[in-house]
Amino acid sequence: MLIEFRVANFLSFEEMTTLSMVATKDKEHGNTNLIPQSGSQPLLKSAAIYGANGAGKSNLIKALTFMRSFIINSGVHSMRSPIPNHSFRLNTQSAEKPSFFEIVFLHENKRFRYGFEIGKNEIVTEWLFSTPKTKEVMLFTRENNKITVGASFKEARSFEGALKDDYRHRLFLILVSTANEDKVTADYVLEWFHYELTVTYGSALLHNLEMTLHYLEEHPEDHYQEKFAELFRKLDIFEKFELDPTETFSLTSYRSIEDEAARLFDSHDHPRIVVHRKKYDGDKYSGHQKFDLIRDESDGTKKLFAFVGAVMVTLETGGVLVVDELELRLHPLITRTIIELFNSANNRKAQLIFTSHDTNLLSNRFFRRDQIWFVEKNKRGASSLYSLVEYKPRKDATFHKDYILGKYGAIPFIGNIDTLLGQDE
Repeated sequence: MLIEFRVANFLSFEEMTTLSMVATKDKEHGNTNLIPQSGSQPLLKSAAIYGANGAGKSNLIKALTFMRSFIINSGVHSMRSPIPNHSFRLNTQSAEKPSFFEIVFLHENKRFRYGFEIGKNEIVTEWLFSTPKTKEVMLFTRENNKITVGASFKEARSFEGALKDDYRHRLFLILVSTANEDKVTADYVLEWFHYELTVTYGSALLHNLEMTLHYLEEHPEDHYQEKFAELFRKLDIFEKFELDPTETFSLTSYRSIEDEAARLFDSHDHPRIVVHRKKYDGDKYSGHQKFDLIRDESDGTKKLFAFVGAVMVTLETGGVLVVDELELRLHPLITRTIIELFNSANNRKAQLIFTSHDTNLLSNRFFRRDQIWFVEKNKRGASSLYSLVEYKPRKDATFHKDYILGKYGAIPFIGNIDTLLGQDE
């Protein structure tokens, strides 16, 4: 479960920015929208992020994408593969500073705080802390290539001191994991990024479809096909579907910019996806008609099919699903249903974080005030993230109307458009 994500000097986020999933002491939706935590404040099951076009919402998602992909791919970095520089470029001082990333999360009932700073083609700092009981304990810290190891992080003891120059591009966490044959603390941390955190984009149709097909093909014993089909029936999309291995297709040549942004897109040939719809002879039901999902179905149906894998698997395994533009190509009622699945008393630990322009969702019927966030840019082009809690709205306030009226900021400021069409003589 995600507790907190912090980023600084990355794309439009110049200053330190924090997205917190720790609930306030408000009682609203306490039985549905919160994940209880023994001895500490509950965590939020979902968070919605709003803001004008170009305000930086997607950049926050890209920051999570970058951190996850950099960790997963760190083992392949070498002197010949430079680290991308994504520092804030609208300030000459920021352009010279490192980018900062940190995540606090729970995995296997253990709390970890892990982060790093990336400078010009090198890892400047890196750190890992854990909280076994109530007090946070340092496992390791890194200052340039100097490593300090905590007393309880025995698996890294042989690395303490100065690292080789070849390692300045690589995360120390990866080195510790690969150097130990037995499962060690570093592996628990990496597991969370690999399997518990999923970051995607509403417009990354093929990347999402790749994930759904992976679940169907690689985990048949988990009966995902039956579970996915049940959701499609309840949403009144189609009756069932099947994978036809006699005809295959590849997604690679159809990638979009958002698919590339997911970083981990590496498609192979997949069985053709065939959906079944009810067929009638006049008014009499006569069986099913088969349709090819990619060739015959609408963009909305394809988006939902592609997206359902990440939704259902996250709910089942209790991971964190982060989505840019959740509502894209989906009917508002379907978007709301997905959110309600996460904000359900039956959901014990899965979390959904998403950006949106759908103001119909901005309601105290669905969200607590601490679940609603806004992103806004200042006059220097730097983004800031803030919670609705900061405005202290009444519990019965109409969040969507107040937002459109500009009471919470984070909306586009549109000038006089009459001049665009010319003036009447």
